[in-house]
Amino acid sequence: MSDIRENSNEQTYWRTDVEMPEFAPLSNSVDVDVAIIGGGITGLTTAYILSKEGKKVAVLEADRICEGTTGHTTAKITAQHGFIYDELVSHLGVSGAKLYYQANQRAIDFIRELVSTHQIKCNFEDEHSYLYATTEEGVHKLEKEKQAYEQVGIAHEWLDTLPLNIPIKAALCMKNQAQFHPLKFMAFLANEIIKKGGVIFEQTVALDINHDAKPTVLTKNGYPVTASSIVAASHFPFVDKGGLYFSRMKADRSYIIAAQTEDNWPGGMYLNVDRPSRSIRASTTSDGKTIILLGGEHHKAWTR
Repeated sequence: MSDIRENSNEQTYWRTDVEMPEFAPLSNSVDVDVAIIGGGITGLTTAYILSKEGKKVAVLEADRICEGTTGHTTAKITAQHGFIYDELVSHLGVSGAKLYYQANQRAIDFIRELVSTHQIKCNFEDEHSYLYATTEEGVHKLEKEKQAYEQVGIAHEWLDTLPLNIPIKAALCMKNQAQFHPLKFMAFLANEIIKKGGVIFEQTVALDINHDAKPTVLTKNGYPVTASSIVAASHFPFVDKGGLYFSRMKADRSYIIAAQTEDNWPGGMYLNVDRPSRSIRASTTSDGKTIILLGGEHHKAWTR
């Protein structure tokens, strides 16, 4: 899932029709089996799985849960993340690229099974995912990506048209992918964590980890969280002793438009391989309307 942020003064689209649970900041020392830093999809999924196994977990979120990338995503559940498999094969070999693909497919299956088992109303839909090119350079990229798909064993289809009314030169379809409403899904996970004895703290910034005796998370709130194991699931690492990793990191910002169209939506999830980038998918509002989500125009973010 890619990160698409809206104007900072406006509410993200995904928060317009869901009530996310709220949690108090950490106000006392806590001792748990596993402390998880970060309350996005990675942190809450980890907490959910561990709590199901009987582990006492604590999730520490610096802001509100799912307020970062998870709450501002295109919410495509897919192993097709742009034209990446040619690069993965080049750097990691066929076996490494295959592991990446299989891990992502297992994640799709995990979400699909959870939604089905618990009847989670999160607009989950099975969809095909399309990479498309509008230039000859883009076609060349797709051809290399197709070769990588064949090496890795990814089921695919080469197309010269799309279900969507967009003029293209070529497209590469990865079937049996999915999309959903991320916050409706995450609200379920958060509530289940609490039911299973876990704790979630919002507005709780993790500052450092002390490894002296038992691993301990030191927080800005002033209360330590001790745990047998600690999971770092924040978007950016919060511990960087040498300062070298942060110096190489550059955040991207992208934009999104949500609108109704006169044409009927044909289904599918779409991403172009040319520049500027375009991500296209649809979503259904609470009153049954089909909204098209058009994202792209990414650039390096800057701070004031």
